[in-house]
Amino acid sequence: MIASDGWAWIGDTGDASYPLYVYTVGLTATFGHPELVLIGLAPDLARQLIANAVKLIRDGERFIDTQVAERIANVPVVFRTVLEVQRGDHLFVAGFHNQASPCEYHEVRLSVAA
Repeated sequence: MIASDGWAWIGDTGDASYPLYVYTVGLTATFGHPELVLIGLAPDLARQLIANAVKLIRDGERFIDTQVAERIANVPVVFRTVLEVQRGDHLFVAGFHNQASPCEYHEVRLSVAA
């Protein structure tokens, strides 16, 4: 998928110690955009939100820390930078794929934005 689309998503079903999460691989290398992470959402919803965001990124939109986006879901979503200390070993594949250049991550949070 990275070879044909420039990005892919990876998911983990989680367990008692951490929730389900989905993240992208390839956005940094292909589009110069931080990878996206969604935590605690049903896999189908997470994949759809990521696909919606990537469509906008592919069209040139860039999301930054604390930005609220209205066009990704039918509720606002907020982008938050994931600090290195918060990544642990969970985002290994994206880090490995982007090892030639530093990789940033944005968590995408469904929000009741004020």
